Amino acid sequence: LKQLKVAMMRNTLANKNQESPVIRFNNFNDNWVQVTFKHLLNYERPDKYMVKNTDYLKQGIPVLTANKSFVLGYTNEHNIYDKGSAIIFDDFTLDNK
Repeated sequence: LKQLKVAMMRNTLANKNQESPVIRFNNFNDNWVQVTFKHLLNYERPDKYMVKNTDYLKQGIPVLTANKSFVLGYTNEHNIYDKGSAIIFDDFTLDNK
């Protein structure tokens, strides 16, 4: 079973010598395009989005941190970030959430 899974994965993913995998999902017929993260995501320093008051609350809007606790506390400050959804990516710790 393990060998079958490995073989299926090899044939489901394109490698550097292929423009598309051997096994295709229905309706996915285009060639694959290799891109780097910097072409997919925009990075912006978080400095201007930091909360002013560091006396955190027990509930409200989560204040996120890079350390293992991830949620530092909560704030009632609004309109700090108004650009829609965001991906928070941090490589300073080995934790992921």
